[in-house]
Amino acid sequence: MSDEIIGAVVARRWKLTRLIGAGAVGAVYEATDLRGGEPRAVKLLLPEHGVDRALGERFVAEALAVARLSHPNIVRAEEAGKAEDGTPYLVMPLLSGHPLSQYTDTRQRLDVERVCRLVFALLGGLDHAHAAGVVHRDVKPANVFVGRMPSGKYSSVLLDFGVAKVLEESGRFGSRTATGALIGTPAYMSPEQLTDARRIDHRTDLWSVGVMTYQLLSGALPFRDPDPVQAMFSVLTTDPHPIEQVVPTLVRWRGFFERALARDPAHRFDSARAMAEGLIAVYGKQVPMDAFGVAAATSPQAASLAPTDYAIPAVPLLVLPGDRR
Repeated sequence: MSDEIIGAVVARRWKLTRLIGAGAVGAVYEATDLRGGEPRAVKLLLPEHGVDRALGERFVAEALAVARLSHPNIVRAEEAGKAEDGTPYLVMPLLSGHPLSQYTDTRQRLDVERVCRLVFALLGGLDHAHAAGVVHRDVKPANVFVGRMPSGKYSSVLLDFGVAKVLEESGRFGSRTATGALIGTPAYMSPEQLTDARRIDHRTDLWSVGVMTYQLLSGALPFRDPDPVQAMFSVLTTDPHPIEQVVPTLVRWRGFFERALARDPAHRFDSARAMAEGLIAVYGKQVPMDAFGVAAATSPQAASLAPTDYAIPAVPLLVLPGDRR
């Protein structure tokens, strides 16, 4: 599935105009609404997954279930169904910005304030999802989108809720596709995710956030083996590389990462809110928590965003010192 289907029309409405990106699970296209609405992003499940009828049905059902989430830092499916050829598809907002992987793939180190801003917003979305009983299961830089708010500040939104659960329940999460791409990224998968999917709960998502936070601050992964199999072994058997050995000025963060990346889930932060509070403690500055949760999602500002700002909060989810509303 690639550029050759550009121009095709999905569900007699969505005309695919541009390939945005593709991964192990699906391909995402920009699409024109033939009914005159704003352009959207359409995600098509790869053919090798779509041929499994039961998997396709779970894919659509899970997307519809996740659609009940309403938070400015979560991008949810607006429509889910099957295309004319039976391929499952999702229709999502067309975002303006770039994936977080743009930083991590190039090993960029971001300043502490920017990292805290992005991670606070991400944790706000997860706090809302976890309160609704939804676990993402595949939090990683490629599934986090960074967009500019009207204030000029950046915030992050989380993509692809539900996809990992469907693949996990079908026994495909952690396997390889026909092209050899691994479903699930070992560098961001928790120990319990690698050994026993039945043990997964919301703390698996928090582990992944911990890995990304470490990576954004240091430009390196806490477990460094380049080979995916060896990386999984390291996650299961070794402690993360002390961050102060990568960036000495980050020594005060060591305790945070010891908890965020504890192999035993019982020793991790027990909620997204607790992890945010842990960030505040190590960041060393007071951050208001009143917008952390459902209230921010139902605000008029979040419901009336311009198309290019769709799903990017109109005000920061958590306000850092120096922000201006």
